[in-house]
Amino acid sequence: MVRIKNRYTVFEIIYPNKKPQDSNINERACNKAISDAVSQAYGDFGLGILQNNLHVRYMSDWKDVILVKSRRGAHKLLQTAVTVFLKKINDLDVSCRTLHIGGSIKACQRFLIKHYRNQLPSLMLKCSNLNEMRSIQEVIVSMCNNLNNS
Repeated sequence: MVRIKNRYTVFEIIYPNKKPQDSNINERACNKAISDAVSQAYGDFGLGILQNNLHVRYMSDWKDVILVKSRRGAHKLLQTAVTVFLKKINDLDVSCRTLHIGGSIKACQRFLIKHYRNQLPSLMLKCSNLNEMRSIQEVIVSMCNNLNNS
């Protein structure tokens, strides 16, 4: 028997317009939007390859990063479909870019922690007062703790 190998892809969701505060984007909506993008890009062939192993495993609290599981080999189809053909999630205009492709969830979690820590200085420069800086630090710490605990 042969083991099925998976790949985990980290996508950044970019909102061309201002990101809505009360967006109704969740993992199920992302899953449907990704399936629609794969169908649009590759038709029944793409859906057949990715249908059973296509899952959104993680969505950040800010709804700007998602972690998607797919079969190894088919992750290239997924990456192309999401970055080129995914334009809307629940009637919100979005675009996506690939941040990382890993062989395990743990590797992607390590990458996300580094990614959030690297974003911290640029977020701090945009702060206008000390309270904003503290709130950003608390959010980053809580997101990193959520990643470590899952």
